[in-house]
Amino acid sequence: GAATLSVSYTGLDSQTKVITLAPGGTARADFELRLTGTTRAASQVVQLEAFTVEERELTAQGQALHEQRTAANIKNVVSIEEFGDLGITNPGHFLSYVPGISNVYNTTGEVEGIGVRGMSSSGTVVMFDGSAAASNVPAQRAYNFSGTSVSNIDRIEVTKVPTPDLPANAVGGSINMITKSGFNRRTPQFSYNTFLTLQAKGTQGNLPPFFHDFAGTDARTTMRPVQPGFDLNYLLPLNASLAFTFNLAHNARYQDREYQLATWDRVRLLQTAGSMNSVINIFTKDLAAVGADWRMGKSVVRARIDSTLQNSYARSGVFSYSFGSGATGGPNHTDGAATGVGSVGQTSGNHLNQYRRLINGRFSYSYSGDHWKFDARASYSESRRTFSDMEDGFFYTVATTLSNVLVSAQGLDGINTMTMPKLTVRTRTGAAVDPFDVRQYTMNTASSGRLYFKNVVKGAGADATRTFTGPLPLVLKAGGSVEKAVRDNWTESMTWNIRPPASAGGQLVGNYDLLADAFNARRTFNGGTRVLWLSNAKVYDLYKQHPDWFQLNETGAYTNRVNASKYLQETITAGYLRADLRAFANQFWLVGGLRFERTMDDGLGPLNDIRNTYVRDAAGRIVLGSNGRPQVISADALTLAKLQYRERAAQNERSYQSFYPSVNASYNLGRDRKSTRLNSSHGYISYAVFCLKKK
Repeated sequence: GAATLSVSYTGLDSQTKVITLAPGGTARADFELRLTGTTRAASQVVQLEAFTVEERELTAQGQALHEQRTAANIKNVVSIEEFGDLGITNPGHFLSYVPGISNVYNTTGEVEGIGVRGMSSSGTVVMFDGSAAASNVPAQRAYNFSGTSVSNIDRIEVTKVPTPDLPANAVGGSINMITKSGFNRRTPQFSYNTFLTLQAKGTQGNLPPFFHDFAGTDARTTMRPVQPGFDLNYLLPLNASLAFTFNLAHNARYQDREYQLATWDRVRLLQTAGSMNSVINIFTKDLAAVGADWRMGKSVVRARIDSTLQNSYARSGVFSYSFGSGATGGPNHTDGAATGVGSVGQTSGNHLNQYRRLINGRFSYSYSGDHWKFDARASYSESRRTFSDMEDGFFYTVATTLSNVLVSAQGLDGINTMTMPKLTVRTRTGAAVDPFDVRQYTMNTASSGRLYFKNVVKGAGADATRTFTGPLPLVLKAGGSVEKAVRDNWTESMTWNIRPPASAGGQLVGNYDLLADAFNARRTFNGGTRVLWLSNAKVYDLYKQHPDWFQLNETGAYTNRVNASKYLQETITAGYLRADLRAFANQFWLVGGLRFERTMDDGLGPLNDIRNTYVRDAAGRIVLGSNGRPQVISADALTLAKLQYRERAAQNERSYQSFYPSVNASYNLGRDRKSTRLNSSHGYISYAVFCLKKK
């Protein structure tokens, strides 16, 4: 019989055709949609006065708006292509102006986390092509976007209200990054983008020399402030059945910045301490991705694999001063007490090299029949992050001080222009001291802060959809999924007291070659202030030459390692049933259903049992001393720490399951108008089982 078929797309006029179908037969109808407000087809040439524009394909904005408009729930879709060439690869920056999005920035201006609907970023589920991405933040569920590149991303979907087929743990919402497909075009397309990144030194506004190295505190941070980048994309549709995508990208940024901090007594309106911070950050990010799409009649197979490597190198120096107790002054000046209880110090801190790797692999199969549709998918996502310092030839921090001095400062309002105050420092005997010359300081401690983190997420799922035609079209969809995550995380924090013998020069910095000479010759602050900075690499060289001069706090190092060593296995299984009902010529759309989700966690962490340090008799009872207190097994602090703290010896199991019903209703006021939506709150029924074990 006769059937009426209507086709609409954002930016194009709708068309309706009547098709005659034979019993059990198949009919085909071709639609040539025209641009809204014109009589031309989308493929025709638009003739203007001086030039022609060939509308051969839909704009990325039109595609995003159409997907957003036809979504079953509240969704925002951002097309990466619409932003043009920005030289930015962090996906978070492209979502900055999406309603309901709150970005979490780090000190370098990079977007790290994204919260949706006012929720914490840990409540946002991040996916690639509908498959979960491995979190790259140690001991957190939040996803760090700074280690991700948009070079192979076609669009980003932000879902604020879940439907039964979406994860229930997205308490705020979900972000799904859709990768590019070779079927987006009819003909092959190779696109390239080359660019340079340059960052001037902040407040002074002066441009650094473009093609000369900027001296850093060591060889790794000595580089040109102008860094090249490129983005290569190749979409290769071989025919109507097979298409490939290839992506290759590199991005590098150099950042040299400074900032001041001041501590005030708000009762006496007096500044009591301050600091000037010098920071170098270098970032490199590389992406390689390949994808394939294969159509076989009513079936489509998709495969994707991408790898992103991000390395960052941070060097931070802090010059600090404190006026001590008894200081006097006003809004623009502070004078330390005549007793000389002030101090100045320098900490070469947060020196670390950070290496990140993100690997994503996805495979999916889809069959679309007349009434049935089947989908199956499998995914693998792996995120790694390591912090290193001593392996790369330097200490994480080196702390030096000059104590028991009289410190005075003029021009404290210079902080408004990032100008150091004029400091006057004298010893208790009245001798003048140059506060910016670290060679007069005493070496105190050096430290290392290594970290290793790995998170692997494996997932699989399948869905079946049945379409029922009639006056009220009904679609039923059911499916299930399983997701297993394994997180391995440890951190080492070690501290050495620097104690060279007096015969070798003692703790005075000036008795050794420890300055970052090239960096000191280059680096100045506003107003011409020049600080002589230590080189953490040279201090580490001194450690290698004379390890006996550095006294490791072995007990602290051991307990820090044990307490920061954790392992977690998490398995999430889910099943759902979803129903879609349409009415009033498809203008009314009701989506509802129920999702069941179960989470099982099995974790290993530190075991802290002080009873293991006490002497016991043959019956296992703790032996008390003459003072009535338990007798300890040893007087050695490290031995006791190893008895009390055991790495990953505590096991904790937890499981919880919930039912999540949801309803979404929308009414389309017209094909060229926005929809009015009504979304339910997400109710749930849950129960939990807890089990605590000691391993």
